[in-house]
Amino acid sequence: MRAIAGVIGLVSRVLLGVAFCVAGGIKLWDPQSFAESIKGFKIVPAHASEVIVVSAFVLPWMEIIAGVLLIIGLWARPAALTAAGSLVIFIGAIWSVMAREMSVKCGCFGKLSPFCEGELGMCNIYQNLVLLGLAVAVLGFGAGFWSLDWRAGGRRGAAGAIGVDPSARDA
Repeated sequence: MRAIAGVIGLVSRVLLGVAFCVAGGIKLWDPQSFAESIKGFKIVPAHASEVIVVSAFVLPWMEIIAGVLLIIGLWARPAALTAAGSLVIFIGAIWSVMAREMSVKCGCFGKLSPFCEGELGMCNIYQNLVLLGLAVAVLGFGAGFWSLDWRAGGRRGAAGAIGVDPSARDA
């Protein structure tokens, strides 16, 4: 059972990490387009444009950092929790656009959208649910094999991977 959990953790965290790195990289490559995409959702009030600008720069970095941590398997569960939280928000935002019958293109993967082209729809929700499933798998099974968390072993988790002995106390 441990071997199966290790493989599930490995595959889930790497797939999710790559997806988040690609999505974040595309958004960083063209922050103006991503800001326009955020604006198109009409969730942020027009008078709060600074929120859109900050989001257009912070969100891609958050995705890239979470993605890299997932790929290397360092602090995989917190990174997966960050990804899961983001995905829940994304699903809610997409659902909101669909409920308001708006015509909006997703800024998720830019022009490289692997599965969902054109306007937002159920395809985008299914895509995010699959990614959310990967995040839940990492939360449930851990980082899996070939990760810094796994290398640290047992309950020590990521602290052991960077050379910190969590059982040591300050004198």
